[in-house]
Amino acid sequence: MKENTELIEYQPKFNRFQDLMRFRVREILLVSSFYDAYVLEQDGRLSEKIFGEYLNHDLRFVPRISSVSSAGKALEKIRVNQYDLIITMTRISDMNPFEFGKRAKKIRPGIPVIMLTYEFMTPDFLAKARKSKTVNKIFYWLGDARILLSIIKYVEDLKNVERDVQQGVPVILMVEDSPRFYSIYLPQVYTELMTQTRILIDDSINDLHRLLRMRARPKVITAETYEQATRMAGKYRDYLLGIISDISFPRRETIDPQAGFRLARKIKSEIPDLPFLLQSSREQNRIQAQKLGIDFISKKSENLLGELHRYIMDKFGFGDFVFRRSDMTEIDRARNLFEFARKIEKIPDDCLLYHARRNHISIWLRARTEFEMAEKIRHKTVDDFKNVKDLKRYIKQSLGAVIERNRSGVISDFFSSQIEMESNMVMIGQGSMGGKARGIAFLSTVLEKSGLKREFSEIQIDVPKSFVVCSKVFEEFVHKNDLMGFALAEQKRDRISQTFLKAALPGQIVEELSLLLDRLHYPLAVRSSSILEDSQTLPFAGLYSTFMLPNNSGKKKKRLTQLCDAIKLIYASVFYRSPREYLRHTNYRIEEEKMAVIIQEVSGARFNHHFYPLVSGVIQSHNFYPISYQKNEEGIVELALGLGRTIVEGERTYRFSPRYPQMNPPFANAEDWIRNTQTHFYALNLGNPEVQVSSDEHFSLDRLDLKTAEAEGNLEMLASTYVVANDEIRDTLYDRGPRILTFAPLLKYNRFPLSPLVNRMIEIGKTAMGCDVNIEFTLNIFPGQTPQFELLQIRPMVSGQEELDSDIGQLDLSGGNVLCRSSNSMGNGIFENIRDILYVDPEVYDPAENENIREEIDQMNELLKKMERRYLLIGFGRWGSSDPWLGVPVQWEQISEAQVIVEANFNQKVVDPSRGSHFFHNLTSLKIGYIHVNDRRGDLINWQWLQEEPKNASLKHVRHIRLKRPLSIRLIGKSRQGIILYPVK
Repeated sequence: MKENTELIEYQPKFNRFQDLMRFRVREILLVSSFYDAYVLEQDGRLSEKIFGEYLNHDLRFVPRISSVSSAGKALEKIRVNQYDLIITMTRISDMNPFEFGKRAKKIRPGIPVIMLTYEFMTPDFLAKARKSKTVNKIFYWLGDARILLSIIKYVEDLKNVERDVQQGVPVILMVEDSPRFYSIYLPQVYTELMTQTRILIDDSINDLHRLLRMRARPKVITAETYEQATRMAGKYRDYLLGIISDISFPRRETIDPQAGFRLARKIKSEIPDLPFLLQSSREQNRIQAQKLGIDFISKKSENLLGELHRYIMDKFGFGDFVFRRSDMTEIDRARNLFEFARKIEKIPDDCLLYHARRNHISIWLRARTEFEMAEKIRHKTVDDFKNVKDLKRYIKQSLGAVIERNRSGVISDFFSSQIEMESNMVMIGQGSMGGKARGIAFLSTVLEKSGLKREFSEIQIDVPKSFVVCSKVFEEFVHKNDLMGFALAEQKRDRISQTFLKAALPGQIVEELSLLLDRLHYPLAVRSSSILEDSQTLPFAGLYSTFMLPNNSGKKKKRLTQLCDAIKLIYASVFYRSPREYLRHTNYRIEEEKMAVIIQEVSGARFNHHFYPLVSGVIQSHNFYPISYQKNEEGIVELALGLGRTIVEGERTYRFSPRYPQMNPPFANAEDWIRNTQTHFYALNLGNPEVQVSSDEHFSLDRLDLKTAEAEGNLEMLASTYVVANDEIRDTLYDRGPRILTFAPLLKYNRFPLSPLVNRMIEIGKTAMGCDVNIEFTLNIFPGQTPQFELLQIRPMVSGQEELDSDIGQLDLSGGNVLCRSSNSMGNGIFENIRDILYVDPEVYDPAENENIREEIDQMNELLKKMERRYLLIGFGRWGSSDPWLGVPVQWEQISEAQVIVEANFNQKVVDPSRGSHFFHNLTSLKIGYIHVNDRRGDLINWQWLQEEPKNASLKHVRHIRLKRPLSIRLIGKSRQGIILYPVK
């Protein structure tokens, strides 16, 4: 009778939750460069959209971001406007961020100030930040658009937790002192919370119940020290849903490597059934955790976020309730309260006892916002009932009371995607648009604000219309097809690509792509746009796939298959060796990467069975190798006929300074011109509409010679002629002789204002992004048509402008132990830990063997990687060029352990240094030292010393030297000097 009385008295009171989440972040002040502001606002709104579309009434709470470019302007705005949150980037032009936080809080006491940084901070910096208390918390921008959402929710939870727990709202405590890791964990945890909220909304039965479940999600609070953690755990003891804790963090103001274990023992002694997860970079901590019966995951796990996801789902009561036996065998599962009540009678007694004794049912109910019922069941023990049958009856009746009260029907929303073709950027699916697409959208914004179109009104200046399959589609594709575990374990590119091709894209996305193709009847570029790509610190240039599709089959089904296959192969490229090796030398993890895909119209025109632009170009606002009176800050441009693959793959191009367009490259004679001019170009083949998409990005491309372009009338604006009889180059095509791409009509005779336009783009790009920029473009000038200048991409440029306060000329070189010296190096710093040298043997070197040399270097690189040894790499020509006659065509993963690389001349053949290629951008981003040796300038390599040193290993072409003492390598960024000293015996 007592139990029945309790059931009658139990009445959910939805109106008690109307006061939840009183504080909302509505106005954000962002202190940053224009580009940083654009990135965060665009992806921030997109992050809210991840779950905003199903939050219904909550759409009005999407924050507005105001941005300023200096601390002084920010303080002025704080005095006159009301802001709920201030986000400041680390580098403010006019004030230290800690001083800024102090002044902001003096004007608006209590206002949260969050620091967002691209750079990884030292322990001393973090300790200073904690003590200052002028910055509430530091977050890292890791390329994941969800970080802005996490910051907003963190601040809201911090402000609301005190009041909301009084209504029964549960709390998740995260104990982590590393901004690096809580910046990874919080987006994942909030994603799980939003996913859980979505599930609950689908089960909601009226607007009031919907409102309850939206507002009553668990709050996430964080602690960075042992003292903070114990205080919070004690304060919210009765509301804790679970704890996720590091093991080594501050205790009594010093790092305690056992702090997490101390905390776990303390909490578990008071709340034995509370889910508690320990995580650490030290694998040996797993054994101690197992002895204590505490769950553990390794921070070094390649599937860290996947393991965290599974733990939250299993232990925090998210998702389905999974009925298990004590040996973890799954018996059944329930999606909602109704299924749970129906299935509980059928589950075995030992299964129910297993869950009841561990408080799993109460945890699941609390996660589903059934707080009162969860509390009542939590305080019931197995011993309170005569037998298991009575326990089942009690749980079923309790659930029945809630279901009966809520039996007003389930509301479900139907969403039908409609693609708005008039928009410049169309989003398909949910999630982030990724770095490359963000840059394209940013270009559109900059063009409108800059007035460039009015300034050059005679030219059609555009950004191609783009359709972005957002990153959530990638996540769903990988999850639904169970590909993550396979892709992380598999090493072979072909197996990865074939497995991804066989997997199915989400049905709704396929439908929308089909709708899209009804309107797109031109060649398409399908390009990667991952969340890490084109970031402020890491370009990821060329590591992911790009495909060109003719899109001209008469069968729509074939065109759709080609498009879907291209998207799948771009997804697959996330897990290829090159990006994984690249990531291994960064602070990122492969599972943090999420891939969006851009679908764009290919710029250019059709010529017979081929399609290509007249000119492709890359603008770099920082010139690493200025000549004569050129300056670094004036920038440099590379031009090529046809598709831009010629440039990004490091083949022969034309290079000029936009400030001095009439200045010729530093070629000594006509022979140099002929040797260094572009002789082939890439075009999209339209002659095979049924072509099968392949993981080889060249599957749809043809490599054509200049005669083809001349026959199609496309060299008039680009080429000059070498007149053999006079041994001279004439800027005309009326003479007979080899054609040389000098671009003279554009640069010397001003038939198109390319240089003024490029100079303005450098100015606009640098101002807007607050850093050096890399811009890709195409130029089309065809008879009877308005000249077209299309901006394809903009990315921050890792220009490596740090400077050492020393000069190589000051070094004591009297010992004569110079291995290498160059006046054309790149990078900054002193390397004194390299004991291994890989070099191509000059005595047997033959450019025709470059493909075989690549394989030998790959073999040695793998051996050194296993031994965790970085090395100096020396070879001939241009590393990473796709043209094997220009250098060894290594892929990124094949030299992943090189710390410094050297490019040398061979037999007086001078190959221009690496510069605009994707390979080069990734080199600079990882701060790998680079030295270009040109003996014509007086640079040198001591080949004699290399040849005389004992070899640790020798292959046919490649030699390996291991030194007992390290090399001394010094690179001076300001003067571009580089020197390598070998140890004196």
